[in-house]
Amino acid sequence: MEDDKTMGWNFGDILDAVGPNVSPEAPAFIHGQRVINWGDAVRTTNNMARGLIARGARPGDKIAIYMRNRPEYLLAVAAGWKARLTHVNVNYRYTPEEVWYIFDNSDAQTVVYASEFRDAVAEIRPRLPKVKTWVEVSEDSQVAPFAERFDALGEEGNGGPLDI
Repeated sequence: MEDDKTMGWNFGDILDAVGPNVSPEAPAFIHGQRVINWGDAVRTTNNMARGLIARGARPGDKIAIYMRNRPEYLLAVAAGWKARLTHVNVNYRYTPEEVWYIFDNSDAQTVVYASEFRDAVAEIRPRLPKVKTWVEVSEDSQVAPFAERFDALGEEGNGGPLDI
């Protein structure tokens, strides 16, 4: 029998508890010369989580993340946790057919991918009717016509916690 006192939280709750106790200027992610501080990370992941929910994602839905190691990968994972989504990792070395298989068989509702994989995603997208939200991480803010900009989704909203 599930104990409501111990089973009603997830990793998103942990991030929500830690965020206010860390200086907003403290580094959360460092990747080469890039530094994303805690304040920006909390605001971005809260906005993304809220935005994904607004686009139809529901607790338990899958968020597939298809990119190399970079801060946006962890931001997408954290946003998924906060929205109560299940993370699906997609190795960047996979062929388009292997990526299609993972997206399709995981029942991904949301896909977050790096622009370097835009061609592979565009190739398989017509065969993925269950994916409702496509989010592209792009260096130049140009994204595929079927996708939303990662940075725009992270800026949409007031940055406050979801209180789920």
